[in-house]
Amino acid sequence: MRSHKKAFIFSLDAFVAFTLALIALYSLIFFSAIPHAYYNSLLQAHDLAKDTLYTMYNAPSPDANYDNLLVYTIFHKSKSNIPYADIPKYVDDLIPEPFGYRFDYKDSESGEWKELYDSNRRDYEKLQATAYSVVFGYNFPESSKDNPFTYLTCSGGKSICVSDIEWYNPDNSDFEIKLIRLVVYV
Repeated sequence: MRSHKKAFIFSLDAFVAFTLALIALYSLIFFSAIPHAYYNSLLQAHDLAKDTLYTMYNAPSPDANYDNLLVYTIFHKSKSNIPYADIPKYVDDLIPEPFGYRFDYKDSESGEWKELYDSNRRDYEKLQATAYSVVFGYNFPESSKDNPFTYLTCSGGKSICVSDIEWYNPDNSDFEIKLIRLVVYV
């Protein structure tokens, strides 16, 4: 008779332990499925980074020598000959105050990201969202008025193509490609 009482107590104990384990598992699944408070801020920062680069790419440049505002802010040197000095002039209006931002570029030699500009709005930096863009910068000397990348066709056969276009020469022009990363942080 005593062994039946022990078996009943052990069965009851196992049932309570199993019920507690199920409650703990259900609670873990339930609370992990609830979106965190910062999820909306992360989505907003990601959209803000993409929209900022898109807006700068589609905005006209204040200087006719550059294709768009993004190329202008990356490659133009200000009157004081400080590179990237125009970034806050244009980007501060696009990114609101609670967010900070940083422009980086990937160094082709070392493969590391190097900082171009940081807004230093780092009161609380828990979340970061990034967007990327490739920027082409080129300046051709005044002597070459035509585009040196022009595709030249001939009439076919064994005719000789004659052109007065000065062909691209890396020594005569400044050409640079940069992979730009805009990091928006909260």
